[in-house]
Amino acid sequence: MKKHRHKLHRVITSLFTLALCGVMALEGPGFTVFAQELPGSVGQELNAPPPSSGTESISSQVPGLGQGLPEEEPFEGDLQDSQTQEETFSEGDDQTSEEPSQPEVNPDSEETPDNEGPSDEEDPSDPENPEEPEEPEEPEPARYTITFQMGSFGTTTFEVEEGQLPTQVPSIPDLPAATTLGWFDKDGNPVDPATITVTGDVTYTARWSREVGDLLNTEEHVAYMSGYNTGLFLPNKSVTRAEAVTMFYKLLLSSDWEKKSFPDVPSNQWYAEAVETLAGLGVVSGYEDGTFGPNKNITRAEFVTIAMAFSTLETGKSTFSDVADTSWAAPYIYSASKQGWISGYTDGTFGPNKNITRAEAVSIINKMLNRTADAGVEELTDVKNYYDLFPTHWAYEAIVEASTPHTYHMEATGTEEGEEENSVEVWDSYEKDTSTVESHWVRENNSLYYVDGSTRKVVRGKTTIDGVTYIFDSSTGAAYNGFHMDGQWRRYYKNGTLINDISGLGVVSGPYYIKVYKPANYLIIYAKDPSTGKYNTPVRAMLVSCGQTTPTGTYYTPARYRWLKMVGDTWAQWCTQIQGNYLFHSVPNWTRDNFDLEVGEFNQLGTTRSLGCIRLCCRDAKWIYDNCQLGTQVFISAIETSGPLAKPTGIKLPSWHTWDPTDPTAYYACQQRGCH
Repeated sequence: MKKHRHKLHRVITSLFTLALCGVMALEGPGFTVFAQELPGSVGQELNAPPPSSGTESISSQVPGLGQGLPEEEPFEGDLQDSQTQEETFSEGDDQTSEEPSQPEVNPDSEETPDNEGPSDEEDPSDPENPEEPEEPEEPEPARYTITFQMGSFGTTTFEVEEGQLPTQVPSIPDLPAATTLGWFDKDGNPVDPATITVTGDVTYTARWSREVGDLLNTEEHVAYMSGYNTGLFLPNKSVTRAEAVTMFYKLLLSSDWEKKSFPDVPSNQWYAEAVETLAGLGVVSGYEDGTFGPNKNITRAEFVTIAMAFSTLETGKSTFSDVADTSWAAPYIYSASKQGWISGYTDGTFGPNKNITRAEAVSIINKMLNRTADAGVEELTDVKNYYDLFPTHWAYEAIVEASTPHTYHMEATGTEEGEEENSVEVWDSYEKDTSTVESHWVRENNSLYYVDGSTRKVVRGKTTIDGVTYIFDSSTGAAYNGFHMDGQWRRYYKNGTLINDISGLGVVSGPYYIKVYKPANYLIIYAKDPSTGKYNTPVRAMLVSCGQTTPTGTYYTPARYRWLKMVGDTWAQWCTQIQGNYLFHSVPNWTRDNFDLEVGEFNQLGTTRSLGCIRLCCRDAKWIYDNCQLGTQVFISAIETSGPLAKPTGIKLPSWHTWDPTDPTAYYACQQRGCH
């Protein structure tokens, strides 16, 4: 009986604790009053002092509790503590301790038990509480991008879940003087994107239909192309985006269209009206950053794209080996080719990324307009004249047609049996060019030209002007600049004149090859041709004095010396060893003093005078010393007397001039005296 009464007291205590927790959770007004009667309850401050020993316990306030039971610890008012007590004093537990039991800690466990009470989680290793397998998460559906390309109107993209239909399809804007054809897939097939289930990324392109004659003047043969103020046409020069747009602008039937501006196209520029008008027509568009790039060169693919904006795209397999069917430009190039506007190069390529030339641009536009020059235009001497355009140029007729205003009529051809009837353009009248020209120099596009007044054309090939020989390009007439082959030698030209000493121009570098023409007492420095690896580029010639015993053959320089004592206690500067006691060096000085020159020997440079070494002036000896690395190949010819550069002339010094005027360490004396 005592045992059961003891258990009953514990049950009542637990029930009372649960009731108290419920009141605390409700946080009602009644709780506050009740809590005020409980020492250490949640109604007190957390840092309040503990109740005195005379404080009445909970069990003493409830009749029938506390009799025959150990005194309970004062309730601390913590909700977690109340839960701990509830779990500790459970029914059937014979434990009578007043302290709540602590959860056992497995020393092998990585987790630390919570200080505020035992964990509510069940032990997954408990066989009575087997862990339920987690249900696998369903993967998120894939999302794909649909791209709608609308030419000059921009691009719009949407993301759609796999297996779904597009929720929105943009409307295709109206294009001036064009018929809207709808959306097309990558293969050029008309489609309705709203009815196609999405299975991957896809691009749809809006298309419109136009005829060339809807916007461009195909009837009147006006001049839409002109040359430069210098009188040159420059048929091989690249076309800029601004120039390309201006060509088409001059052919518009009307310029009264809505305009579209670009931040890099100022309104005061000569091309602004053309760019803004064609942009408003949807013929051209800018870059993603909103700019137009008027001064950038336009590629062949880009130019054809502009041309096709005046017509209707078609789809087919590319006929050019360098135009993939997947290229953005493929349908434009294919369509232009099918219409006969382009034909590509003889090797079967089109060169889509090459810059288009002025001649190529004119050829395409003329074919768009169905314009051809009069069959006898090559014989006409009074058509629009350009100094650098000759009748032999492949685009001569096309350029004259595009730049000479004229009236015309069409005549039928091929009327004989078995021939298809065609028609050709015959000029009735044209604007004549009878200007007179005086011979003069012209500089254009960083090139120099010479115009012959008698022919009104630029000079080509080798020509002597005012006693100077010039070399001009045999095709363009531009004066040679840079390296050009002259027989077996790679020679350097500047403004058409041949430069014999290129050592200081920065156009060549080592390794070098030294060839000595012993019988003639001079040498030539050669550089390599980067394209062939041959020493066929003459750099400079140097006057020398060899000796009767100077060895011949091939050698490789093993050493060099700034000063070196020579035979007879003389001294030489900038010495480069050839073999043994044979060296390249300056004309000797009597002592180790560059103001003690052997003047008589210096004046004999260019003749056979040495004891076997090869003497040079200080300037040339120093150049070899500074620029020809050790191991440089030297060939001393016993029989050859000349090479691609002529033998230089020497300097003669008076007896009082006891220093080499080419010596950079002594030249100041010449400057002081004003002698050299």
